[in-house]
Amino acid sequence: MVKETDIAWLAGIVDGEGCFSVKRPVQRGNGRRKHQVWLVICNTSRSMMDRAQKIMTGLGAKTPPMRRVWKGAKATRWQYWLNLCGKDDLLHVTKCLLPHLTAKRVEATVVVWHLERACAVRAYKNTPIDIAMLESLSLVKRNGGEAPAEVANLFREVIPSEATEGTGSVERVETRGPSPNSNDPQERPAPAVKIVRR
Repeated sequence: MVKETDIAWLAGIVDGEGCFSVKRPVQRGNGRRKHQVWLVICNTSRSMMDRAQKIMTGLGAKTPPMRRVWKGAKATRWQYWLNLCGKDDLLHVTKCLLPHLTAKRVEATVVVWHLERACAVRAYKNTPIDIAMLESLSLVKRNGGEAPAEVANLFREVIPSEATEGTGSVERVETRGPSPNSNDPQERPAPAVKIVRR
């Protein structure tokens, strides 16, 4: 049985060393083209990677054998590469990690949304909205794990829970605009944020 502390540890590793990767359409034997979602973790510490694999296996996931890779001429050490791509296994592991994720939380939320649809039927065919959501993940990555405004709007429309995330009864965020001053617009201070406890 996997402890919650181990799951939280793995979430930290995914936040720092992991990547939710969307492989561009792959031609299947039956003629279908399909986006494939992967979780990849890569690091030079073999003991850390062994522990990550052990936790995934403990959660019931079937991981391919870990690969040892030498990344280019400037590499100084071997790196260990672990991936998870089976949709049912990836959905289960990502749902376990989601409450503990920070940097990869937005990506994981989209991955869970997509895989819940994909795992519901035997042969799922990606819809245009699936493709738009998955391809938007690259913008989230380039923006440091945060969804840019246009992408955030798409996510809120498609995943209703994202529209209410963080609006629980424990606390709310109140924002105040900057006071007028003679600074140029680009030099004005950012809005102040105040946490209001209920």
